[in-house]
Amino acid sequence: MKKTISIIAVIALIIVGFAGYRYYKNTYVGEVGYAKVAAQSPAKEATKDDSGKTVTNMYSYHYQLNVVKEDGSHQVVPVEVTGENPTPLTPNSYVKVEFNSKRVLKGPNTVSKNQIPAKVLAGLDK
Repeated sequence: MKKTISIIAVIALIIVGFAGYRYYKNTYVGEVGYAKVAAQSPAKEATKDDSGKTVTNMYSYHYQLNVVKEDGSHQVVPVEVTGENPTPLTPNSYVKVEFNSKRVLKGPNTVSKNQIPAKVLAGLDK
């Protein structure tokens, strides 16, 4: 009887541990990518919350960045610059973004062209 309970406890611990690892990986671990900001900045809009209501005194710039990952693959990543008086990204600049399937984790941070890996830079210039 004690062996059966021990085996069930070990199996439950493994399942909970695996589920916790997957949650952590999908929420907090991301990939690094680089993008070139478009020549035209998007329009400044009033910020809306998840339910679609306008947030007072908050404004946003919404970007769709064509990000090139460090392995050379491309992905479109939605990026929002938000604040009471947000500053749009500098047109035609290069940015570094850390992101996952759920959200942008870090960035966009402006980087100089010589800080971008050659493989990624070749993908950005296409």
